[in-house]
Amino acid sequence: MRHPVSPSFYDAADPFGSMSGGRKYPHTGSDYTVAGEVYSVADAVVESAGWNDGNGNYVCCWLPGFGIYVAYLHLSSINVKVGQSVKEGTKIGVSGNTGTNSRGTHLHITMSDSPQAFVGLGNKIDPYAFIQANLGSSGSGSSPAPLAVDGDFGRNTIRALQSALGVTVDGDFGRASVRALQLLIGATVDGDWGPGTTRALQAFLGVTQDGDFGPQTIRALQTRLNAGTFVKPAPAKPEPVKPAPAKPEPVKPEPAKPEPTKPVKPEPAKPAKPTRPVPQPSKPESEKPVPNKTQAEQIAAVPSADLGVIIQKPSHRKLAYALYSLASLVVTNAAVAYAALGAQFPPVLTVAIAVIGNLAVPFSALAIANAKK
Repeated sequence: MRHPVSPSFYDAADPFGSMSGGRKYPHTGSDYTVAGEVYSVADAVVESAGWNDGNGNYVCCWLPGFGIYVAYLHLSSINVKVGQSVKEGTKIGVSGNTGTNSRGTHLHITMSDSPQAFVGLGNKIDPYAFIQANLGSSGSGSSPAPLAVDGDFGRNTIRALQSALGVTVDGDFGRASVRALQLLIGATVDGDWGPGTTRALQAFLGVTQDGDFGPQTIRALQTRLNAGTFVKPAPAKPEPVKPAPAKPEPVKPEPAKPEPTKPVKPEPAKPAKPTRPVPQPSKPESEKPVPNKTQAEQIAAVPSADLGVIIQKPSHRKLAYALYSLASLVVTNAAVAYAALGAQFPPVLTVAIAVIGNLAVPFSALAIANAKK
């Protein structure tokens, strides 16, 4: 909190409650004899602003951090609007000499628990003394001025209730404020304040639940707001139970079980590729080893190549027999035929027949030699 102007300009000769100057009523505020800019004494919300015949141009603000209203009077100009939130030190306007109650250029401020503080209503306090006591404070750590427990659900009570509910503090208890209240007290959350909401509030406050939001209920509400207990009690946290330390049981080592091995399927043996037998050259019978025999038996076992066997294979020998026989037959018949005809043979033919005829003997010899095999 701060002073609206420099403290050196405070008019100590006309303090709060003074009857000087021929007043009929005590002085309701504090005066600062300065012609210049006026600043907000704390974070505030502009409650009202405009013209009043006796006080001229005025601005009235709600100080949520302190729970009171402050009004700046006799201004020559205004620099804020109704509903505007301002910070401490924000320019409110410029001091002046407006209104029928002004006696020269100065700033008059007043503080009370009423939104009509600008006309001197409500429980008034000394502004200068209050500011001096709270210089440098934001109001968050100080207690607001207590509500009047009068059973009147006015703007001051509404603001205190809105502050306790954590909603916008504007002095208008609309649907948003009602819903916040219903949520806190356990009523149906519909934004409409009816008998059901009143009974839930009365149960919350501990008064008669008759559904009538009258002075008795409002006084109980104001008392709880002043005490700062208009909140839902936090559930008690259960004390953590410390578990008893468990004694570790000895663990018997289990014998390791051999891991089962999967049977290996034998792969079918691939049949070996058949190999063609390599024909071995047959050795002639003369080269074959001769078992232990007598000399006579060995001589008798020698192939008959030396005895006239010329053709070794029997099949070839049979062909030779046929050829031999055919040749002998042809030659013999030809010779007989030609002789019977008495034909005179040419010399060449005679020689040929003679040669063929002479060959019949060797052919017969060969046939006889090969017939043994």
